[in-house]
Amino acid sequence: MGEVRDLVMTLLVTMKDLIQRLERSKKMAKGKVTKIIDGDTFKLQGGKSVRLANVRAPEIGTKGGAKARNDLSGLIEGKTVSYDEKGTSYNRIVANVKVAGKSVNQVMRNKGYTNKGK
Repeated sequence: MGEVRDLVMTLLVTMKDLIQRLERSKKMAKGKVTKIIDGDTFKLQGGKSVRLANVRAPEIGTKGGAKARNDLSGLIEGKTVSYDEKGTSYNRIVANVKVAGKSVNQVMRNKGYTNKGK
């Protein structure tokens, strides 16, 4: 009897996890990247502007700005991304962004483009 109970509990936990993952995936919108503005902002087909949440890259025209833009471009330019909108700022969607299942935000933070110390 204890084995059956354990099996049922395992199945319930697994089902709950799958349902939560499905709900999260439903929230993700998709779009094709058409232009990289700088190291933390890009445009999607249709004109929407998206800013990477919790990423702080140097502006174009400042030290490191061109490199940051090139880093982001190498990750997503011309590709279809999925994004989870967290809010808006200056008429841009602020979002967590993924390409091929990989977090673009995390990759950029790992490259040193963070809000730390700002």
